[in-house]
Amino acid sequence: MARACEPAVVTEACRRAGSDAVIVSKLGGGSLNYLGHRTLIDGAEQAGLKRMLLVTSLGCGEGWLLLSTRAKVAFGLAVREKSLAECWLQSSSLDYAIVRPGGLLDVVATHNGQLTQGPATLGLISRQDVAFALEKLLLQPVFGNQIYNLIEPDLEMPAVR
Repeated sequence: MARACEPAVVTEACRRAGSDAVIVSKLGGGSLNYLGHRTLIDGAEQAGLKRMLLVTSLGCGEGWLLLSTRAKVAFGLAVREKSLAECWLQSSSLDYAIVRPGGLLDVVATHNGQLTQGPATLGLISRQDVAFALEKLLLQPVFGNQIYNLIEPDLEMPAVR
């Protein structure tokens, strides 16, 4: 974990990946949400990489206002750190896509996940559907510096047994 925050290590890894590599990151936990992403973004720029797909979460950026007080207490620090990582990426030279999935569920993919832009939306999404959406984005030759919300509008929390 600590190596992800070492600039020389990260820059060398980016160089070895090659300038055509696309970074896909969902670093998380403690200081990795911001410091790790900042180090990764800086290292990618120094190594000549051009593209990055960053997965953050519901509540980042302007989505903060949608979170309940309970959610802010439980996840607030992580969401704020991820929002800082988004800002660092947005101010970089990288062509980026930022994906903010809704609440993650360990359920079978519905294949109805929707990438939307505009105001943040609350909702749920299966982890599998997140993977499918990311794969779709990675097929695009250019990300165009876009931010997406990702939810499955009809998905509901499974009943607890």
